[in-house]
Amino acid sequence: MLEVTLKGKPYEIGLAYGRSNPDLVKESIFKVFRIREKYSGESFYKKILRDGENRLKLWHPDFVEEMRGIADGCGVEYEDVLAHNLYSYFALYIYLMKLKNNKIEYSEKCSCAGLLSEKDGPIIGKNNDATPGEKYHILAKYFPEGKNSFIHYTYIGMVGTVAGMNKKGLTIGGASVSGTPPFSWDKDLIFVFQVIRYWLEEFSTIDEVLKSAESLKIYSSANLLVADLSKSENRLVHLEYVSPNYVAVRKPVNGQIWCTNHPLSEKLKRIQVKRKEDEASWKNSEARYKTIGKLINEVPQNAEGIKQVMSSHTGPARICQHNGIQGAVMDTDVSSVFVPKKHILYISHGHPCEVGYKKVIF
Repeated sequence: MLEVTLKGKPYEIGLAYGRSNPDLVKESIFKVFRIREKYSGESFYKKILRDGENRLKLWHPDFVEEMRGIADGCGVEYEDVLAHNLYSYFALYIYLMKLKNNKIEYSEKCSCAGLLSEKDGPIIGKNNDATPGEKYHILAKYFPEGKNSFIHYTYIGMVGTVAGMNKKGLTIGGASVSGTPPFSWDKDLIFVFQVIRYWLEEFSTIDEVLKSAESLKIYSSANLLVADLSKSENRLVHLEYVSPNYVAVRKPVNGQIWCTNHPLSEKLKRIQVKRKEDEASWKNSEARYKTIGKLINEVPQNAEGIKQVMSSHTGPARICQHNGIQGAVMDTDVSSVFVPKKHILYISHGHPCEVGYKKVIF
């Protein structure tokens, strides 16, 4: 996994990002995600690029400047970096075109587990199971000018965040929610990875995140575990987030909380759509949820315990996913455990059961 430290203004950050490993950035853009290859021949390709770019310029133009820096740093066209960062946006457009035929569903699988430790405060574990391969993830320490510094990991070449923690202790790790897509092409929709990055840069508390979620529309539904270092009862929550009209908050029970890839609140269950062709994924998510619920009561209530949960191979489903084994539908590329009170991230570069965890102090 590529590891970098990035400082300065948005363009400067992007330039250093692109220069950090130009060949790997290009490989991620052109050989792994391949957005231009998949869509450039379609009549809507330019429309989606301009539409997505305009949304970002209006909402958070710093991301556009960082993309320009990435492009210049690795020697590719800016539009290719833009398309790479809009990969989910293209998928949504195709999804909505074919929704009436009931043929397509979002599907990225992850597991999350959290604890409130008496000694160490809130702890969040997240497995990223989307399967481009751990090689195509980046672990970055960001020091943006005038904003919160933070550590996060994401897919190489992208400016959004898969999971991260800022210096003020705000920590976010998430998973997709299958079967609860947006049902329109609203002009205000933003990709959730970019929203998480924005929250880390701008906020320090869960209350600020919740207020933002209640007004900000996203086009990719998410189960998010969110922690902060406040003394409030909201210092660790599960946020089910589809759009401002579908935001639900769950709190820990006995200091424990977890989620996988299906809705848990009654509010989201009312809009979920289960499709027969995705039955294996639903069963896998529900089995992982049950497994975490069993394991989290059996392990030490600290970071070591969460590492045990996230690297587990017990039944009814592996939490550390190995594609095709015991009902797995994805591979675990990266596993992470955040301890914001200590400014520590434990991270695996690959299956945690095989490679263990590296300790990173931020």
